[in-house]
Amino acid sequence: MSEARNERKELNSTDLLALVCFLAKVHKQVDQLRYKVYSWKPEDGDLREYLVGQWPVIQGTKNQFDLEKIGEMDFDHTRIRKAVEAILSANAQADSREE
Repeated sequence: MSEARNERKELNSTDLLALVCFLAKVHKQVDQLRYKVYSWKPEDGDLREYLVGQWPVIQGTKNQFDLEKIGEMDFDHTRIRKAVEAILSANAQADSREE
């Protein structure tokens, strides 16, 4: 197995979960913004200024560049559904233990 693949396997699952949750939150904000744009009217002001004020921002240039690099990485699209189900299931189990 390649060294890079070994390094990926050693990533902390809690840290990966935090990144996935963060990216999901940004996706949710972008999706909500799409619907806000649908309701925008000329009397609301300049659309460009409206979008700039509403657009989710990733803080820090290094963070932005790092996320761009991650976004350019190849991944197996067929594994996304399984990962989502595992995350939601683990969260539901954690919630039930807290009750």
